[in-house]
Amino acid sequence: MYVNRAMAVGLDGALSEANWRRFEQRCDAVGVRPAFEVSPATAVHVRTQLSARGYELDGTQSALFYALDNAGSLADPDPMFTIEPANRELLTLWQTTSVAGWSHATPEAVKASDAFARVAAVIDGDRFVVARDKRDGRPVGCASMTVSDGIATLGGMSTVPGERGRGVQAALIVHRLRAAVELDCRIATSTASPDGVSERNLLRHGFEQRFLLDTYVRCRAESENDD
Repeated sequence: MYVNRAMAVGLDGALSEANWRRFEQRCDAVGVRPAFEVSPATAVHVRTQLSARGYELDGTQSALFYALDNAGSLADPDPMFTIEPANRELLTLWQTTSVAGWSHATPEAVKASDAFARVAAVIDGDRFVVARDKRDGRPVGCASMTVSDGIATLGGMSTVPGERGRGVQAALIVHRLRAAVELDCRIATSTASPDGVSERNLLRHGFEQRFLLDTYVRCRAESENDD
């Protein structure tokens, strides 16, 4: 995930020592802990490597998919919100909105979130967006979308706590799906906590859960492994 998360890695076997070191050194240079996503397609030997290198299970998410040939039934944009690119002068606003939406309480969490935003603002371009209340311009939520090989990946979505229940996530989902259609994408994907609010919103808009993803985070450096 741009900064410290290895995704769709290790599908064809265990990773080499050089690959592990390149990944971990990059994360160390940014100052965030390495995280590694494991799916049902990940090679079994990778889990063994994760354990040996000091990684521990940190959480599980649902992987969801949406066939964009169903996009004809998308709702109209919500007139209550303005959704605009945040990749330039609104980057700081996106960062503070995301930290509030995710309730990041530790310096490490804020640092990782801000680092993600700086990179996503470059990679995602005008698909890196913030939602604001149309009446007074206050930020209510934010999100990102990455496009590659006809696949739109929806990520980074959060809602400011005091604005929840107003349809902010629904507006962000519809906005990005419409953008994906305009870019001739075939599929949209996203992840969310199982049975959480975001997953329910995605399912309500036509996404389907396909499998679960486990995230492992390095809790100790390799040099601390004495066994």
